[in-house]
Amino acid sequence: MHFSRPSLQSGSVTSTVKSLTDLTKYTEDLIKEFNDQVAEEPKDKMNVEALRQGTGKVTAERVSYLVDMAKAEALDAMGEHQAAIELVEKHLGV
Repeated sequence: MHFSRPSLQSGSVTSTVKSLTDLTKYTEDLIKEFNDQVAEEPKDKMNVEALRQGTGKVTAERVSYLVDMAKAEALDAMGEHQAAIELVEKHLGV
């Protein structure tokens, strides 16, 4: 598997947050439609709240990543290129 380095371009963190927000809303809407139109018995319905609780750790890790990417963007903009690279590499396991 090959992973490319995240871009330090301005606005990438903002667009990622918007994408995550849109994806969350879409998923919740999809679950509601499934529950309303497909699930015939209560035991077949999906529980949105249980799904949210199960994603807590993943969300915390993602927020940490986004904060570090924002810091890296700021460092890069201030000319602190090596410090920015080190923050990004922390998340790449380099």
